[in-house]
Amino acid sequence: MVTELNYPLTQGLIVGPLSKKNIGVGRVIKLSLLGSLLRFLLMLLAFDYLTMLVTLGLFNLFNALLRPAK
Repeated sequence: MVTELNYPLTQGLIVGPLSKKNIGVGRVIKLSLLGSLLRFLLMLLAFDYLTMLVTLGLFNLFNALLRPAK
C-alpha cells in the first residue's frame, strides 16, 4: 500500500514541478541519489515493522525522483 500511493504522488506533485521550473533535472537526480544514501543508512537502523515501512516509503520516493515525470 505504501508503494501504490507513494509513487504516483511523487511523480505528480514533486518531480514534475521541480524538474520543469524550480531546480532542474540534474539537481533532482543528485537529490534522489543523496536521499537513497540516507535511506540505506536508515535501513540499517530499522528495528521494527514501522521503521521498515518508512524506509520502504523512502525507497519508493527516491526511486520515483530518478524517473522523469510524464
